[in-house]
Amino acid sequence: MSLLAALKSETADQHAALENGLDLFKRAATADGYVELVKKFYAICRPMERRLVDAMDWELAGWDFEARLKTGWLEQDLQALGMSPEQIQNIPLCAFVPPAENLGQAIGCLYVLEGSTLGGQLISKRLRETLGITPETGGQFFSGYAAETSAQWKRFGEWAEGLVASDPSLQPVAVDTAKATFDCFFRWFDC
Repeated sequence: MSLLAALKSETADQHAALENGLDLFKRAATADGYVELVKKFYAICRPMERRLVDAMDWELAGWDFEARLKTGWLEQDLQALGMSPEQIQNIPLCAFVPPAENLGQAIGCLYVLEGSTLGGQLISKRLRETLGITPETGGQFFSGYAAETSAQWKRFGEWAEGLVASDPSLQPVAVDTAKATFDCFFRWFDC
């Protein structure tokens, strides 16, 4: 079974639990609710991405991790929604993000973070319809890579599959970390 197929299959329960428990559209039914939602995403993505930045030499791993960071989008959104940079920096951060000490763990974590951009396309459309939020007015995180989202997901998949093809021991570690990452989001959002 390919890496992405294994990740999808073996994390299906965690993914469904998070999606159902998060009830994102209910949380973002009002402008204030949406701001709180973006703050929660910032508070989990920032420490997760910091841990990933320190996990390895990304250039050596063949991945432009800097171009995939989501924290900048969330900061941009929070500023567009009226928060100052100082207020953003003072948001309490999630203290229990999953480990990212090796390439397998990084792949598992990235599977969840990069995969979120796919669902973000539907969310972005809905936010525009219900709250009038666009990428420029606080919806960049959910808009993600916009028209490039599918292509970016494909690039991630090719990169991750290539690594696992040359080192199959990465796959079970990636699967376990993806599960832990979904569980981390579940706990953080009190689902």
